[in-house]
Order: sequence, then structure tokens, then C-alpha cells
Amino acid sequence: MKPILVIGDSHVRAFAYNANFIPLFIGPAAFNNFLTDKNSDKVLSKILALIEKAVCIDMPILFLFSGDVEHVRRKNQNLNPEAQTELEESAVRYANCVKKISERIGQDVFVGLTLPGRDELYSLFREIHKSKLLSEISDIGSVKPIDFNANISDSSGVLLEEYRADFVHISYNAILPIQLLLAKAGILSDQKSRLGCEFRWWSSINLGTDEGPFKIWGDTDKDELIIDVSEKLVLKHAQRRSKVLSQNFAVIRETYKTEIERSGITIANLKQGQLVIGAIKHFGQGKVNGFEYSEQNRHFANLVGQLFGYRLDDLIFPNPISIPRVNGVVLDLNWWKTKRELQDGFIERIRANIEAVTVIIILSFDVRSDIRLFNKQLHFNTVKLNESSVDSLTLISFEKSNRSILAGLSFFRKYKK
Repeated sequence: MKPILVIGDSHVRAFAYNANFIPLFIGPAAFNNFLTDKNSDKVLSKILALIEKAVCIDMPILFLFSGDVEHVRRKNQNLNPEAQTELEESAVRYANCVKKISERIGQDVFVGLTLPGRDELYSLFREIHKSKLLSEISDIGSVKPIDFNANISDSSGVLLEEYRADFVHISYNAILPIQLLLAKAGILSDQKSRLGCEFRWWSSINLGTDEGPFKIWGDTDKDELIIDVSEKLVLKHAQRRSKVLSQNFAVIRETYKTEIERSGITIANLKQGQLVIGAIKHFGQGKVNGFEYSEQNRHFANLVGQLFGYRLDDLIFPNPISIPRVNGVVLDLNWWKTKRELQDGFIERIRANIEAVTVIIILSFDVRSDIRLFNKQLHFNTVKLNESSVDSLTLISFEKSNRSILAGLSFFRKYKK
């Protein structure tokens, strides 16, 4: 079975550490909700824009929007007619939205009912929203409701402490019991329902559409998202590597734009396709290829590529030997974590195609050793260094020729950390 595409508000980040899921964060629930017609239309437009952009969405789709109940709860200290009306109208808009999406894609979709919260009043509000939503979708055969709450809440409907990330969100620990319910619904196999939360996205992925962006959450340790109820999660301190990778790739793209446009780029250790997709966006599919040793990562890269509107099957290979050609610019931002025997294999592949390769760029942890390696093995010159504050990594560029590098150096100085 393929991973489940989970589309929703900030609760979806809890799914980012399990290979059964691809979580698509639509944006904060304060703006992406069903509390008004305007906001509901915005959510629908963004999801339809995603569907239009994708080559296909060949995965089960689970919608998980829990923010409306929380926002109504914050404004009310008891149940009153205004609160009840707001909850019921939200449920009607939510039902209409998923119905239209199901009709548009021609497949069943799954709707996760509002997740449990922090107190019994929230639970009461949640039950009102749930009852109305179920009544609205009861005659829509293509919309399947799933209630995860029995597995992660206490007898009064309050989220169990062991599954809390903060005052409102579920943590990655809640995904394990959630999987059991998905298996009962036939969306996951029994074997996959036992999969733990050891998966991690190499970096975050921003997926733009004509109606606004989605985000695949990554590059944050899962325990960083679990905080005390009195604390505030400061996300700007998380995802540090994603920021450095993004900056370095921008430098590389501008510095070697001419070379890439002329002779293409080969990306090594491409993980879940983040850099391949970025390169294709700027230079086109005919200029990009790469390899990734992990079959799981290649699988995710192909699925994420489809969401961007790309077919990557014939651009991504399992190892350097299987690549039909090595392009003029070679990039490996995971070099520093690659085993030496694999590094040696890649260097041999470059050597076999040495006439075509003009630039090699790596992210290094041991600068002196890597410089000696490339200078000695391939006789390339070290021309640039860009030190990073994250993990003590350094971006090194090697060039075969004595081409002018002044323009490139200005970019590296601009982004130097």
C-alpha cells in the first residue's frame, strides 16, 4: 500500500515521522478553516489547485482539520446558541468542501473527525461539530469518516497526556494508535500499522500552487515539538538545516547557472527529491538527474514529484553506476554523511565520465580530507568555501578549469554564515 496523503492544519506535522504518511500542511488554522464562507472557499481553492498541479494523486487522501473547534472553544467559556451555530455551520462547510474534492478527483476520501482537546468543554463542542458533520456526509458514499478519538482520549473525551505535543496539538506518539484504526478501515495493511515513528524528511518541502503554498514538515527532531503546556513553540529555531540547504542551493543555482543550462546537473544522495524538484523548477527536466541508494526515499521522491506535476521515474536511479550519464555539474549535499566506500564508488563514476564533468560541489564535515581527496583523485581545483553554522558543515566547490569565479565568490560571500 502507498502512503496516505494527510492534508490539514498544524496537527498534520505529527505525521511527519512515519513512512506511512505524506503530511501536507495547508497553513495555520486561524486562516485556513471553515468558520466563514470566505475561509472555506480559500481552503477548497487551495486543495483544488494542488489537484490541478499534480500529475496524479495515486494515494489515499485523509483530511484532518481540527482547528475550528479549538477556535470556537477559545472564544466561549460555556456552550451557548451562538457557539453551537458557529460549530454546526463550520461542519456544513467542511462537508461541502470534501464532497466537492471527492467529486473532482473521482475517488473516495477520508475525513478525520476533530481530534480530542484539552478539557471537557472542548469535548462537548467537538461532539456538536462531529454530529453535524456526520449527518451532512452520511449520504455521500465517497466521503468516509474516521474517528481516532477512542484510541487517544480518556473517558471524557480529553486528549491523553501521553499523546500531547503542547496545549492543543497531538504528538507523534498519537500516530501509533491512529494507525491501528486506519488498518481496521482497510487503508493500511496490518503489517504497516505497526510501523514506528523513525522516519524523517531530509528537509522541509514547500509546494506552491496558484492559490497558495502547502508544506511537508521536515528537518525538526520529533521531540522538539513536544513542549510543556505553558511553553510557546518557536518554530523559527527549528528546521535549521532546511534553511542552510535552501541558501546553499540558491548560491549554487546562481553561481553555476550557465554551466547547468549548458550541460545539466547530477544530484547525488537526493533523499526524498527536494533538490531534484528545485533544479527541475529552474532548469527543466531535461537538465537534471540523480541517484539515491534508499529505495524508500526514491519512492517518496517519485510521489512528491507527482504532487509538483513531475514524473521522476526516469530521472532517479538507485546508485551512481546506473545513471546513464553524469552531467556537467555534480552536487552532493549529503556527502558528509555518506560512507567512504560509497564516496569512492561515486568518485569512480565521475572519473569514468571525467570529460563531461566541469564542477563538483559537496557539503563537507572534514574540509581538509575532502579537498585532498578531490585534488588527488580527480585533479580538480578547490575554488570556493562557504562555511555554515549548522553541524559545522562547509560547502566546497571544485572546478576542472580555470574559469573566472569572481561572480560566484560574490554570491558565496553574501550567504556566508
